[in-house]
Amino acid sequence: MARKLRLLIDEGVDQSVRDWIREYGRLKVKDVHELRLRATCDDRLVKIATDDNRILVVIDKGFSAENYPICTHSGIIRICVKPRIEDEMIRVFKEFLQSGCGDKCQHAIVTLKSDHFEIMSQSGIERYAY
Repeated sequence: MARKLRLLIDEGVDQSVRDWIREYGRLKVKDVHELRLRATCDDRLVKIATDDNRILVVIDKGFSAENYPICTHSGIIRICVKPRIEDEMIRVFKEFLQSGCGDKCQHAIVTLKSDHFEIMSQSGIERYAY
């Protein structure tokens, strides 16, 4: 990863996952708890992340391209593993970070699944296996 990703982690992301992301070391992380933004509506959260040039990390499927079109925000990373096991969420996030695709997050929607991740950007959808 060429530069540190700037992230804003939503309150729906489990505490152990938030802690792991914060401790990963190559990221600039803020979360809604420390910013006292709990219960902030999704639209406002996207605006706050965009204004601070941060990629929003969420587990909510509502953060889709239909609701937040590509290039109208700084980027969204959706962790969509089933079942929602914290160790699995950490594993897919780590796999994604180690893939070298972090720079592709800007203004895109990245969906992390158990066996692959997808990056939806202006140029289309790219799929990568772990």
